[in-house]
Amino acid sequence: MKKIALLSDFVESNQKYRKVIKAVITQWVKDYQDGKIAVTSVKDLQWLLKMEQELQKTLLDNTNEMSQMTMEDLET
Repeated sequence: MKKIALLSDFVESNQKYRKVIKAVITQWVKDYQDGKIAVTSVKDLQWLLKMEQELQKTLLDNTNEMSQMTMEDLET
């Protein structure tokens, strides 16, 4: 498989994971506001936010890598 296809697949998967994490964060905040979650479970939200940041960083890194590819890179 060509590098561009692999990177494209990776970026697409990354975006899907980010959507899931964003949905979970949104639900967590709603549950917290509704009093369903105690402050003692903030650790879960911190983990989700860290995952979101890591996915953003990875997406940015891969986007930068894709933009720097030459035609020769795209054909291999």
